[in-house]
Amino acid sequence: QEVRLANGRTLARPPGVQDSASQFIQMTWLFTMRPELLRAGSSVDVPLALPRRLDTLTYEVLGPEVLETPLGRFDAVHVRPRITVRRGPDLVVEFWVAPTLQNLPIRMVIRQDEANYVDLLLERLPQQSPR
Repeated sequence: QEVRLANGRTLARPPGVQDSASQFIQMTWLFTMRPELLRAGSSVDVPLALPRRLDTLTYEVLGPEVLETPLGRFDAVHVRPRITVRRGPDLVVEFWVAPTLQNLPIRMVIRQDEANYVDLLLERLPQQSPR
């Protein structure tokens, strides 16, 4: 029922709160359960428990794109946070989900600041259990 920050301070846990990594699992689930959220112009608020604070990050759905990967072309939906740079050491992640791969991210661009980032792209198919 609580979130403990890096400095030891405890705060009440907001409903649906995620951490920096689990937010993408939550988004995959949310897009699968509510596919209408993948329409261009939609937005999703994700409450986050970060090391130094609680925050809510709003992601905007920009719309469909075709991505070239080592596995070929994929139809994807581009999703990015409303903010492009976070304060302090927090990272900003924009991502592309593939509806044909159960809305898993197939590309993620993780930014530390304007000059430092990593661009991750799907190289092999994920191992998924059958539906």
